[in-house]
Amino acid sequence: MMTNIKIALHSLLAVMAIGSVSTAQDPDIGFFQEDGQVVIGLADFISREVNFPQTVFTRNFLSFPGEFFTEDPGFFALGAGSPSIPAGLTAVPGGADVSFNFLPMTIGQSQSNLLHWDGQASGGGAATVADVDFAPSVDMQFGVNIAGGGLATVTGDDAVVPGVTIGTTSSSGALHIHGILNVLSLIGGSPTSGVYTVALEFHVDGLLPSDPVLLAIRSPGLDASTEVAAGSWLNDNYDALFTDPGDFNGDGMVDAVDYTVWRDGYSTGDFDIGDYTLWKTNFGATGGAGAIASAPLATVGFVPEPATATLLALLGLAGCGLPRRWGLR
Repeated sequence: MMTNIKIALHSLLAVMAIGSVSTAQDPDIGFFQEDGQVVIGLADFISREVNFPQTVFTRNFLSFPGEFFTEDPGFFALGAGSPSIPAGLTAVPGGADVSFNFLPMTIGQSQSNLLHWDGQASGGGAATVADVDFAPSVDMQFGVNIAGGGLATVTGDDAVVPGVTIGTTSSSGALHIHGILNVLSLIGGSPTSGVYTVALEFHVDGLLPSDPVLLAIRSPGLDASTEVAAGSWLNDNYDALFTDPGDFNGDGMVDAVDYTVWRDGYSTGDFDIGDYTLWKTNFGATGGAGAIASAPLATVGFVPEPATATLLALLGLAGCGLPRRWGLR
């Protein structure tokens, strides 16, 4: 009961803050299907305009005592037969549950399911892409609260976190729901100012899950340039954000080739022993199909521990690696 009252209060404050603008446009995360997979675009509930594809969404938070919150973007699916559905796409199935998972993102050689950038511009003026400096968020919690569906949160761990059911599509596949997205401090007081980013993977019954969708939301007090800069940076670095730590050449696999990249970079000071440990820990991980080659045991000033050498030799006996999806099944 208290949760629903809080959602209602958030909604009232959002309407008061946005005013008449909310009746002019309502750009949401739009769900479609293509070749049996959920695909995502920006879909406006009011105008029915669709921009497809779209993998990065940016918004701004409003202020509430002890937290930042927003109702946007919402979640929207056009029903079967809608003339607004882009060519080549179809509506998602009718009577299907729509849900999501939070995904970890890779920054440098670490992973986190909640990123933060302070939103500051180096020159003191408008922020640019060069100013963007995302890092794993510390002591903050990002949540998505859906009335009737529940609350799902992330705090910056390096794990996939199950979300909640957003809703169930109508018989034609239509859906339109807004929840509450918010950020809280885990150590008390107000959240840290900046831009917060999460990665979401959407599921619709009967379809393969979507590719990762990035949602970046700026805190109150930051101007729109931070939102634009963050969105551009996330678009530019999309592939790298979903690369396994240790995949130094970015080909979707952590394999022997990455050892060679590390070895060459170690000799020039671009990599260190910590990077070797990441490669060793994630050896064999693959974001796509590919063979796992045997790892070389050549050294650069040190000898791998015996247990490592044995493990690498065993991994070398593996056949073809299977594609790995982030999503929980």
